Parts: sequence; structure tokens; C-alpha cells
Amino acid sequence: MELVVRPAFTVHDYYHGRCISTYEIPNSTIYNRDVINYSANDERTRVSIEFTVTYEGDLEQAQRLLERATERIDGVIKGGPPIPLGGTKYPAQPKAFITKFGDHGVHIDLLFWVEKPYLPIEMRSKVHKSIWKKLDDADVEMAYPHTHIIFDETSGRARVAVEQSQGINAGSSPSEQSTAD
Repeated sequence: MELVVRPAFTVHDYYHGRCISTYEIPNSTIYNRDVINYSANDERTRVSIEFTVTYEGDLEQAQRLLERATERIDGVIKGGPPIPLGGTKYPAQPKAFITKFGDHGVHIDLLFWVEKPYLPIEMRSKVHKSIWKKLDDADVEMAYPHTHIIFDETSGRARVAVEQSQGINAGSSPSEQSTAD
């Protein structure tokens, strides 16, 4: 096994759950100089969860459902003044943003803040459970990949061969076969 030591510390800057820039700080700089973490004074952590909803559902209702289901979770910040992070201020309340139109539905990023930085996985689980319960009463369905295969007069021809085996007559129905026995 080979141990690889990187000569730099990598910092990623995220916006809406996506990395928008990467910085490499040489280890010698970290070792020889003071490094100030400007976000360390605030324990709140932003969490992002991606969802895909079907095109047939009510998109605005989907956004409201995601936001309201998230607000009801203990430990999720429900509102208040914008939260500063770096040079940007982000809304404190949960927000659902449409990010793109995909193959199987509309992609929505749900962004919310949690009070404790060591609980994001637990909070994600609670948010998923809350949303799952709300889906029953809504005109919203989570999308999943599925494929429809359509054969019609424009599809061409498919040749199918059926072989006779074990005394079964090709072309007869199962009910005809049982009466023949």
C-alpha cells in the first residue's frame, strides 16, 4: 500500500450544494501562518437535498411541501435574518429551488440550515421521513426512472419464433392445452 501526502490543503466553496470554486493552500502556509476560519464562529450548517418530482404533478405545491415539511423538524432553523457565510447572506428558512428539467422529472434542491453541525445526516433522515408522510395527501410524486416501450405501425416488424417443447402445442392457449391433456 502506498501512502500519498498532498503538499496542500484543499478548500471547496459550495453554492446550492455544488462546488463553485476550489482553493489549494500550501501546507507550508498553514504551518507558518495563522489561518482564520471565518465560518467557525457560527455552528449552524447548511444542508442540501436533491429531489426529482414528476412533470405531471403540481410543481409549486411540491416546493411548498418540501419547505413546510422541513420547517416542522426540531433542529432545523425555521426563519429569521439571513445567515452570513463568507461574503454572502443566505435565507434562514428552508427554500426549495428548481434547478433543472431532467429526463424523468423536475429537479429541486431543498436548502435548509441546521443548528448543530454534527447532525446533518440525522437531520436529512428526519426531513425525508417528514416529506414522505406529506406526499400521501399531495398532488406530488417523486420521479423515478422508467421506460415505456411502444410498438405501433411505425416501429417496424419484430420476428418472434416459438418452439414446441414438452408436448406443448405452439400457438395454443394454456387453457386449450389443459383441456387437451
